[in-house]
Amino acid sequence: MPTSVDSLLKDQKLLASALVEIDAALERAQGAKNQLENAIYEADTYSTTSYESPKDALALYLQEAKIRLDVVLDAMDLRGSQAQLGTRWKAFEDISEGLGKTTFHPSVDWLESKPFDYLRTLVDSIHIFVTPSESLRDAEQVKLEQLLRDTSVLVKRRGIVPQSEADVQGVMHDYLSAYFPTYTSNVHVHGALKTFKPDGGVSSLKTAIEFKFAVNEQEVITALGGIFEDVSGYAGSDDWKVFYAVVYQAEPFVSESRFRAELDRASTKQWKVILVNGKGQRKTGKTKQAGP
Repeated sequence: MPTSVDSLLKDQKLLASALVEIDAALERAQGAKNQLENAIYEADTYSTTSYESPKDALALYLQEAKIRLDVVLDAMDLRGSQAQLGTRWKAFEDISEGLGKTTFHPSVDWLESKPFDYLRTLVDSIHIFVTPSESLRDAEQVKLEQLLRDTSVLVKRRGIVPQSEADVQGVMHDYLSAYFPTYTSNVHVHGALKTFKPDGGVSSLKTAIEFKFAVNEQEVITALGGIFEDVSGYAGSDDWKVFYAVVYQAEPFVSESRFRAELDRASTKQWKVILVNGKGQRKTGKTKQAGP
């Protein structure tokens, strides 16, 4: 008689979709954990994943991932794993500081979160049940977005105060090419009337990336205008299906929700906008505004 696992595996997309949501929650928890780790070294760390209380954020996203994982284990009829998860989770919640508890190990330069590590191990094990190509592709997409959201942190770690889009692009090209074997800065998207050239892309994910740089609100508006111009040209490409616009602001001039609302009104669902805030300035004597 077929087991619940057998039934669930008949719909790989269902399981893969559930795992993507869990991975996304764990990536947000990782962002909070990174903020706690960075605070050990420097007090002025900034990022789009900057939380007023990173310990509370860590606990919140771990709880979200746990609830979703509980549903998956129940659907897969993995009662033993589900019971073990419940027992271990209660132990994590009962200790001092609860799910936000972390321990820094200076000898290996590592901030440990036991509930995070436990969930990550369980979820990675479940990924085995999903068609490898689909599971890995979804997980890689989540990782790509997290790296893009950490743009300001990665730039700062290089000791760079960007003065142009090229400065931001240079740092991110290095990180993205190191992580994604199919990352390239030589991307061409053929539109109906002209060929557009994004700043980079991961061909295996069919995802192209634009980086913008703004030191005042007008430059953010100019960047948005440039994206609108690109949208029609990118539409309908067979090789590139997902597009990220990463806007590096020298100060938080515009919220990401406002920027996204503008794109939503333009019916650009294949575009995802990410605003990051960090230090930056134009070179002395330069008045060039961020553009397409």
